Amino acid sequence: MKSFNLGININFTRIYMMIFLFLCAMLPCSGATGEIEFLRYEHNKIVGGRKCLSLHFRVNVKGLKGEIIEVIAYFESPKGKGVPDKNGKYSTKKGMVCVSETDDATYESTRWNNFTLNIPVDELHALPGKNTYYVEALLWHKNTVLARTYCDTFIMTGATKKSEDRSSHSGHSHGSVYMTKKWVENSSKYGFVEVKLYSNGMKKNSFYGLCPNCRGTSLCGMCYGMGVCSFCSGQGGRFLAAAGYWNPCGLCNGTGRCSNCKNNGGKCTLCNGSLGHEHPGFVCNAVQTIFRDGNSINEKVGYQWVSDRWEESRKAEARKKSCSVCHGTGVNPHASSGQPNHEWIADYIERGQQCPYCNSVGSHWHSRCSNCNVPTHY
Repeated sequence: MKSFNLGININFTRIYMMIFLFLCAMLPCSGATGEIEFLRYEHNKIVGGRKCLSLHFRVNVKGLKGEIIEVIAYFESPKGKGVPDKNGKYSTKKGMVCVSETDDATYESTRWNNFTLNIPVDELHALPGKNTYYVEALLWHKNTVLARTYCDTFIMTGATKKSEDRSSHSGHSHGSVYMTKKWVENSSKYGFVEVKLYSNGMKKNSFYGLCPNCRGTSLCGMCYGMGVCSFCSGQGGRFLAAAGYWNPCGLCNGTGRCSNCKNNGGKCTLCNGSLGHEHPGFVCNAVQTIFRDGNSINEKVGYQWVSDRWEESRKAEARKKSCSVCHGTGVNPHASSGQPNHEWIADYIERGQQCPYCNSVGSHWHSRCSNCNVPTHY
């Protein structure tokens, strides 16, 4: 009987140990926590040749090492009512406008100081007239919401019925502008100019130069396209025989993956990112937009300007929020009689478009609000 009871006790002990180990293995995910904080908007940011609304967040997660997190921003107007999507490109399953981005948590406590979501302005599908938009952002892991935040409201003016009829009559509907032709000029081993012609007569010249990170190879400079950590050769660490324990690699944090290109398949993260993903090995340094009436805007969008613009915008954000002149748009609500100096350009409204700043219709310029802005120096 004693041996029989002993056998039962041993079996139960093994079962308890298996349950304990299983629960321990599940703890990192079940005990995961996250924080998300809205930082600022960046209006009319050029991404891939398109004007975008850029949303910047600070994100922090714990207990999700090796897991994928996702940030989703939902747009509402009025509050509590989603904005209907029209083409299924930036949309929820229920057909409402949203934008999302994913990334992997490489550490036990992973922090993103500038997690960015970009949505093209025309994909917001602005409602007719002048409306206030509300944005709720959620931090997701699998099917669980770890945290949420409410972004600042913003005002956007969509085409009214009259302006739609007028645009249709003139043959230039702003909402249906599309690219009709694309070609490359002045091509060399150091760069080229990509030209895009649109249905409303507008032309965009995107100036591409050789990627300074990979010098045109489009491969990661640390792993040379292998995707594995160059320090530990993808092993994640090494066994120290003298000490008798496994020593994780400090460069890749034991993952064996290249810390520079992460899960980017060994590709250069600069020229395969937002600055040049259409042309690996090259990055877009400047965009010239030429409107059908001959006016133009030149914008420097290369990698070397990103940090300068970020610092500048971050410092001005507090002033914008409380500005009594532009009410947070950063744009002078009064139209300019002529084209402002390049460092003061905020936006150009073409003929037939309704202006979101002064509500007038017709070609004119708007400068940056001098009460809360510091000009970008080119």
